[in-house]
Amino acid sequence: MPGNMPSGIGRTRAALYMLAAAALSFLAAGSVYEHYSGMKEETALRSGELLAWSDLVDRAHGIEELLAEKKEELQRLEEGLLVGRTPSLGAAHLQSAFREHSSRRGIRIGSERALGAVDMGRYAGIPVEFRFRAGISELKELLSDIDDSKVAMGVRSIRIRSRGERAPGVLDVSLVVEGIMRKAGSG
Repeated sequence: MPGNMPSGIGRTRAALYMLAAAALSFLAAGSVYEHYSGMKEETALRSGELLAWSDLVDRAHGIEELLAEKKEELQRLEEGLLVGRTPSLGAAHLQSAFREHSSRRGIRIGSERALGAVDMGRYAGIPVEFRFRAGISELKELLSDIDDSKVAMGVRSIRIRSRGERAPGVLDVSLVVEGIMRKAGSG
């Protein structure tokens, strides 16, 4: 046999070495591919987290503006709260404000009575029932005045009866007006 040709045993060994090297290369390539795939998935997850956090940070400025806006709105609304430390003092303030609005419209109140306070968390609703006679236009103007009032008040219920033929255009009105006050000790 010539000197540079391996013998049959040598060829078999060389083939086995080549086969083992190929198998090791295949296994190593699989391991590298799995590592690469894992890195690729991890990168995708992290980039998704990064985008989510980035969006939150971008929106933080808008949230801060919204919070400042709502604080100003709350401050403005609280300026109209009834004054006093007790529901009866709040009711007196509401009665005074309502009397002012009704007298401006030429309405004379027949009777008024404070009803039980309504718990609203850090605030309390203070309802007062007013009974009076008024024409339709005066009642409409009074309701508009209540809506535009600097004192935070609204109509909780209204009952209207017509006087009929005895006094056309005159209504008997029972109106429950509710003001809001901060409860004592709630900031």
